[in-house]
Amino acid sequence: SRAEAGREALARVPVDVFLLDDGFQHLSLARDFDLLLVDCGSGLGNRLTVPMGRLREPPSHALFADGLVVTKCPDAAGGDRR
Repeated sequence: SRAEAGREALARVPVDVFLLDDGFQHLSLARDFDLLLVDCGSGLGNRLTVPMGRLREPPSHALFADGLVVTKCPDAAGGDRR
């Protein structure tokens, strides 16, 4: 359980931020900020969720994110999307 792991960490050391990989779909966790990462090369793929696609949430759920980061851009400065 991610919530239990967080409580355990807080009991042991002071924590200011928890950064979760694939935490977007864990609606039971209280969050201050949801950041969605999208791969520049593959984008949303076939736009389908697991097991038919690579997404863990439908593309429409991106509306609930507070921010979006496009990753793995070959030429981010020039905007080249190869």
